[in-house]
Amino acid sequence: MLFSLNSSTQVHIIKLDKHLFDDEIIQVFKDWKKEHGRVYKDNEEMAKFAIFKANLNYIIEFNAIKNSPSSYTLGLNKFADWSEKEVKETYLSCLDTSTDSDMPTDNVIELDRLPQPAPPLSLDWRVKGAVTNVKNQESCYGCWAFSTIGGIEGINAIDTKKFISLSLQQLIDCDTTSKGCKGGSIMKGLDWVIKNGGVASEA
Repeated sequence: MLFSLNSSTQVHIIKLDKHLFDDEIIQVFKDWKKEHGRVYKDNEEMAKFAIFKANLNYIIEFNAIKNSPSSYTLGLNKFADWSEKEVKETYLSCLDTSTDSDMPTDNVIELDRLPQPAPPLSLDWRVKGAVTNVKNQESCYGCWAFSTIGGIEGINAIDTKKFISLSLQQLIDCDTTSKGCKGGSIMKGLDWVIKNGGVASEA
């Protein structure tokens, strides 16, 4: 069985217990190319199809595992014709080598840990309205800013019961202690927000 999940990303959700035949894979590839506006040069079509086919087969095998402990299902998204190397080189090679250990510690306060109740076995903050929609950083190495803003949005929603999407662009552009789209630090991002007195909401 093959079906699509209608969403803003139009991601195909594939749940099969047997492999697709080659002609079926070719049709899925054609549909996927049309959906994502992919147009290849003649000399790269076959190479991209080979990557797509390998990724598709991995998805099928993963989703077909019976009694899998995983709580999620894999699907085809816009990266289905990307190799692992392409993903790593484009999105996972942050250029800023500084770490949170570079932060000054002269104003760090040690607090005694207070007794806490046992945490629940699971907790879905999406259900509680504390998680924003997915935000795409594209090829900007701004994961530090996405993490910083996401954390602030979540704790603000929990504390005030109001859901406000905050400006990633302001943090990336204005926090000069980090390096914008060339990488940065969550701790430096949080420090900038504190010193700035907050961060603007998204327009």
